[in-house]
Parts: sequence; structure tokens; C-alpha cells
Amino acid sequence: MFFWYILQNSLIQSVGGWMSKQRRQGEEDEANYYHDRSGNKEKSLYLVLDDWHKGFTIRKIDADSPDLSASPVLQLVSPERGRAMKFAALGGYIIATSNIHAGTLFYDTDTAGLALGPPVPDALLCGSNTFPTSGAGDTLFAFAFHFMEWHVSFEAMAKPPPTEDDDLLPTDWSWRSMPTPFTKDEMIFSYAMHPDGRTIFVSSWSRAVCGTYSVDTRSCKWRRHREWMLPFRGRGYFDAELDAWVGLHEDVYVCSCQVASRSSGTTQQLEWKMADELRMWIPWHQLEFRLCRM
Repeated sequence: MFFWYILQNSLIQSVGGWMSKQRRQGEEDEANYYHDRSGNKEKSLYLVLDDWHKGFTIRKIDADSPDLSASPVLQLVSPERGRAMKFAALGGYIIATSNIHAGTLFYDTDTAGLALGPPVPDALLCGSNTFPTSGAGDTLFAFAFHFMEWHVSFEAMAKPPPTEDDDLLPTDWSWRSMPTPFTKDEMIFSYAMHPDGRTIFVSSWSRAVCGTYSVDTRSCKWRRHREWMLPFRGRGYFDAELDAWVGLHEDVYVCSCQVASRSSGTTQQLEWKMADELRMWIPWHQLEFRLCRM
């Protein structure tokens, strides 16, 4: 069963510890970016669950007192039974895609409206896709791995510049292809958005080589950071209080690591910690696991 697992900050204090008095050189404003965006707004949490036989439900719950007994805000029929769908949060939207069919759905959490977005590009069809988002919440990035048939694809979906009436529709968004440094044998092992909101760090693996890269999504320039790997599996999330990336280790323990500098070629393995007492579940009982940022 597919869940979005939620872990409050209070549970990950024991794996933090990089709140340095000296900020990374040239990056002093990055943590402020996240602090400024957090605010004190009332939080609602949206969960996507595959808890009915025809597909998925989206449920809205209070982050401070979670209750799943309320009716879902949306029931979504899967386009093909037995096939997984991918979901991503982008700004006020929950975006739903399939790697079998080209349709993209935008669920607007402000209006509870559902709209069609731009078709998924061919490069993302029939692949194993992951979806990081920009720090500004205006671009969805997608990596697609095609199991050694061809190299990893890197696509970006962005909205056009705002108009005077600001009456943009999801269909106004568009996809574009971006270059990658990967061979067809490499697969994405882990990734994390840098606090600057524009740089993505990606660890890849193959039988012949492994290592970590970073890409500036504005200039589309890649940089290799030698053979070290990010310690978590799948997506890592930046926590401004801890000044660290937090994710789930492949052994399903919560772990954190220092944030790599984007202004220098990081050549050594990042310092990282793992919280032994916070093992979340038995790995082989789950098909997919994910830690979500609140």
C-alpha cells in the first residue's frame, strides 16, 4: 500500500546537529529563504492513499490533530488497474501523473478544483519516475529511469511568466527536456533540493560506477562531486532548524546529513547521522517508503 509517511520535526532532533554558527560561505541567505516561507499559518496536511479498489483518495487532515475518519476531498480512479500513479506537491497544487498514460491532473487545494495540465512528455512514459520540486514552488522536475534501455531522462514542467490578470491555467504550463550526465546503466539512488531552491543534488548508481552530481536548474549545468553518495534513499528534505538534509536510510532508519556546498566541488563524503531508535517499519513489508516534509 502506498502512503505518504509523515514525521514531525520533534522526532528528528536526535539526527540533527549541523546548526553551525558559521554558515556555508556565499549561502547565508538560504536558510532564511525557508524560515521566511514557513510563517505561522494554520497547517493542513494532504494525504494520498491507495485505500480503495479503483484507485486513490486525497484526504485533508489537521496537522496538529490528524484524523482519517473524515470523507476524502477527492477520489481518483487509476487510469489502469494495478498500475501505480505518481503524486507531487507543487505550490497549492497536488499533481497526479501516470507513466503509462500522458494525462496530468492538477488538484487545486485552495479551490478544491480539478483540472487537466500539459501532457506528460514521451521521455517520462514507461519509466520509473521521481519528482523533486523547486524551492519557489513554480517548477516540477522529473527524473525517469528506463532500466538500462537508455539513459536517465530529466524533464521540467514550469508555468509561464505571470500575465496582467494572472489568469493562468494548468494547461498553460509546459514541459522541457534538460541535459543529464548519466549513462544508460546508471539509476537515481537519492536526491535532495539544496536550500537555494534551484540546485538539485543527485546520487546515482550502476555496477560500474557510483557518485553524486549537482545541477543548477537555471543554467542546466551539472557538476560531479566524486564517488560519495547521499546517505538516504529516495528524496531528502532540507530542515532549516537542523541545517541538514533529512531522509530515510535504505534500512528504514531516519538519517540526516550536512548540506553540500553548491559553490565548491564537494569531494568527500558528507557527515551524516542515523537515529537507531527511530526505525519506522520492517522494510520487506512495504512496497515503497517516503518521508514527507511539513
